[in-house]
Amino acid sequence: MFVPGQVWQHQQVLNADDNTYDVLIDGESKKTGSLFEDFEPSINPPEEIDDPKDKKPASWVENPKMPDPKAKKPADWDEDAPRTIDDPDAEKPEEWLDDEPEEVDDPEAEQPEDWDEEEDGEWEAPRVANPKCTEAGCGEWKPPTIPNPAYKGKWSADLIDNPDYKGVWAPRKIANPDFFTDETPLKNLADIGGVAIEIWTMDDSYYFSSIYVGTDADKAEEHRTTYWAPKKEIEDKQAEEEAAKLKEESSKLSEEDDGETLTLADRIIDAFDSPPLAALKPYVGSLLDQLEEHPNFAWLVLLAPALVLLSLLRRVFGKSKPAVGARTPTTRAAKKGDVTGPDDSLPAQAASVARTAQAKASEAARTAQAKASEAVAQATGSAGDEDEDEAVKQRRPRRDT
Repeated sequence: MFVPGQVWQHQQVLNADDNTYDVLIDGESKKTGSLFEDFEPSINPPEEIDDPKDKKPASWVENPKMPDPKAKKPADWDEDAPRTIDDPDAEKPEEWLDDEPEEVDDPEAEQPEDWDEEEDGEWEAPRVANPKCTEAGCGEWKPPTIPNPAYKGKWSADLIDNPDYKGVWAPRKIANPDFFTDETPLKNLADIGGVAIEIWTMDDSYYFSSIYVGTDADKAEEHRTTYWAPKKEIEDKQAEEEAAKLKEESSKLSEEDDGETLTLADRIIDAFDSPPLAALKPYVGSLLDQLEEHPNFAWLVLLAPALVLLSLLRRVFGKSKPAVGARTPTTRAAKKGDVTGPDDSLPAQAASVARTAQAKASEAARTAQAKASEAVAQATGSAGDEDEDEAVKQRRPRRDT
């Protein structure tokens, strides 16, 4: 069996003389035992089985312990006592500022130049931690909490031995109608026409090879040393070379040189050669081929999603929004020229905004696709100027009128 980075050779030897087994991994014994004792279900069925018609009596008691019926809750037991209480020894620091807020407006924040109060509402500076509160604290002071020494929780009676306990119930045994005994199961095997391997895993990249089935343990060992051992030596050497190669490439990637763009393309290609991206390689093979031929295309691969997203945001939301950290205004003034009245409804306005955003998003996506196609054509240089111009025109989205 082969797993990337790990190679094992499993071998199981069955001894027909004493009906034992021996499991070896890489030639070393790991598990031995009896064919009659260590398997479930067993090779030979049991002489007796549970009676399927036997049912547990309703009065059967299986609980060995029971609450003491004579126990009484102590009079001073308070089930409502809290788990924690305020620390009675805590004192408010002298430097504590009761009248200072924990947050204040950022004194360094400035209203953006393109802020439109009619469109965006009244501008408010973002809130920051009050620097006066760093030494002791601000606002309402509350003492810290500590575990309540009087807390006992919900009362319950102590457990005592259950006088009605009868033990764990089990159905009675009856003779197994299918019972038989085979003292030499390994000597009664039919011809083997195939080998099936069943595994239960969510991982991939498991490979099984060099499967040998025989009746001679010495020949099995000869098969292991002749076919598997040399292959393992080669695979171990390849794994060491691959690890050295990855280490060398990693050191090169950390160096700043003129081949930054080419290194980025190599890094993307190599990423799909190792788990977990290896499973996706068949689906992006053509893209990786383009990266290998045109390394400059790597930057487009990384920047294209960001450019598309920025374009969508710009087209959908239009004007610049408040600076990061600014609070969202609670009220918005009506635009000049807008007519508002009792007939206006929030659902209708929301639907209108959604339709506008959807239309702008579709247009932005078509524009981004056209720009990406133009960039690919320029990078590959696969067509002449006239053909390229004509192809770009055909790919350019038709604007709605």
